[in-house]
Amino acid sequence: MIPCFNSGPWLLEAVRSVMQANPGTEIVIVDDGSTKRSTARALAGAERLGANVLTSSNHAVAHARSLAIAHASTPFVVPLDA
Repeated sequence: MIPCFNSGPWLLEAVRSVMQANPGTEIVIVDDGSTKRSTARALAGAERLGANVLTSSNHAVAHARSLAIAHASTPFVVPLDA
């Protein structure tokens, strides 16, 4: 799970890193109210790579992580900050 708030410059690098190290891993990204265009582009790119992108309206990182856990399809999750 990757909580994201205006993390566009680092997001795709984080997603690619997970995919390379652990192919087939489910990646859930929660956009927590980002306002930058670079982040919107990165989120779209992450979706094209197969990540599941959820949106929230800036409730802070703890809420974003809880939302990601609720939507994960596996019993185990690993947090990763982009």
